Formats: sequence, C-alpha cells, structure tokens
Amino acid sequence: MIKEEIAPGIIVYSNVIPNSEGLENDIEEGLKSAGLDWVAAEVKNGTGEDTIDTISRDTSAFGIPYSGQMLDNYENLQSSLFTTLNNMFFENFDLVEKDYQNSFGIFTTWHDSYGILKYGVGQKFTNHIDDHPDYHRRVSTVYYINDNYEGGEINFPRFGITYKPKANEMIVFPSTYVYNHSVSVVTKGTRYAVVGWMK
Repeated sequence: MIKEEIAPGIIVYSNVIPNSEGLENDIEEGLKSAGLDWVAAEVKNGTGEDTIDTISRDTSAFGIPYSGQMLDNYENLQSSLFTTLNNMFFENFDLVEKDYQNSFGIFTTWHDSYGILKYGVGQKFTNHIDDHPDYHRRVSTVYYINDNYEGGEINFPRFGITYKPKANEMIVFPSTYVYNHSVSVVTKGTRYAVVGWMK
C-alpha cells in the first residue's frame, strides 16, 4: 500500500482499486441500465434540514448503502449494480480505512453510505466541515475515480494545501473543524469521486 502524509493527519493512498480504469463509464452505464438517475447533492441548512443549495454545494450524487461486508445479491439490475459497487468499494476501501485508523490509534463503529459524486463544468463545493451536530463524523474519505478534468482540486486552507488528486487515489483525514476543506470549480471535463465518513 503506497501512502503519503501531505499534512498532519491528511494521508493520500495510491493505487487503491486494481484495474480501476474506466470506472466512471461503468458507473454511468450501470445507472442507465438500472433506470437510476443522479440527484442534486444536499447540505444542511441553518435549521438542520437537508436542502439543495447549489451556491455552496453544486454537484450530483448517488448513494450506495454501506453493508460492512461482501454481498451476493444479483436479483435484478439495480441490486446487481449496488452489489458490484459495494463489493468493489468495501474490498479496497476497508483496507485503507483500517490502515488509517491503525496509524492514528483510533477506532470507529459506524460507516456512512458510499456517496458517488459527479462534478461537471462550473460545479464545486465551498469551504465546509464534514462533522456536524446532527451527524457526528470522525474520519472522512474521498476516493478519486478519474483525473481527466481541469479544476476540481481539494483545498485545505488551514494547511495551505491545494491538491489535484490523481485517478485511483484516496485521501483520508479527520472530519473536525481543523480540516475544513473545499472543492475548486471544475473548469473542463467531469470529476468523479466517492466519499465516505466514519465515527
């Protein structure tokens, strides 16, 4: 496992999923075959309700429920898509997540769903914190499916970091206020990523 600490607590893991080339196309084709659509990603508003706010978070999303295990449910196109993606993500991301936890001596008991994000030209996510009173989080993960786009960097302003991830890299970092971050506007192409959180 190849990893690099780019700032205290921010680890970049490389070569996370073997043979991951073209995964964005597989996801798009899988969604289409299963009759599923991307939806606008939501954020919490001032009253704690989930709402669509494209001023702060402008991206499309699709969720894959976290199972914590390998699945074997291929009853129809939708369950086949969920099973295939869950198994790919769990098999490879779990190794990274456990390595990160062992490296920092932490233990988590809950894992959020995998959120697949799609940023088109002009889309972004303004400065934010992943932890929240309504959904406490300790560890954040972002897996980058592709890198054939421009813009879309992840920024950690407290550390002076603007990082352009490579395809098949995963960044893991604490979810606390110290690790507030943003996604720069995508200026060309489409950016695909998978996010997850643990507590």
